[in-house]
Amino acid sequence: MSKVLNYKYIIYPFVAIFLGCLAFWYSPPFVSDCFKIESYGKRYELFNLIIGSLVSIMGIYITVSLVAYEFFKQKSGVDFNKSFLINSLSAYYISFSVLTIIVAFLSSIIVPIDNLSANEISIIYFNIFLFVLIISFLIPVAFNLFSSLKPEKLASEQIDKIDSKSIFISNNGI
Repeated sequence: MSKVLNYKYIIYPFVAIFLGCLAFWYSPPFVSDCFKIESYGKRYELFNLIIGSLVSIMGIYITVSLVAYEFFKQKSGVDFNKSFLINSLSAYYISFSVLTIIVAFLSSIIVPIDNLSANEISIIYFNIFLFVLIISFLIPVAFNLFSSLKPEKLASEQIDKIDSKSIFISNNGI
């Protein structure tokens, strides 16, 4: 069970997206076709836009995060176990984004060019929903990531770890 928990950053977003796909595919459509996607002729461009935008955003997010961690490491001398994924929210966000890119790619293969069913329209709306969700969570996740780089927060976490066992040396038998 402990090995499964090591992969929780991949498993939890995968299960959430998988259940969402099943809900949108097998249940009646949640949303009516309010944006007239059925008559929209450039559905593949929509999927390409989602995939391209998410790849670009993830590249920028990871690059800025690595630069910020390296800058903080040089200024403070604190090494974050050699990984910026120590922040669990950042790891979940990256995993969720990568899985959304995969879902958008698979959806672009599954959805036909003509004669969309209600379930296929729901899948397109689900991809749009995932895209908007990732974009809307970018600011809070980035704020959380950069707020975790404050030296005073790191100092208070280290102070909280200090207890009597770490200070005093036990003289058992002397």
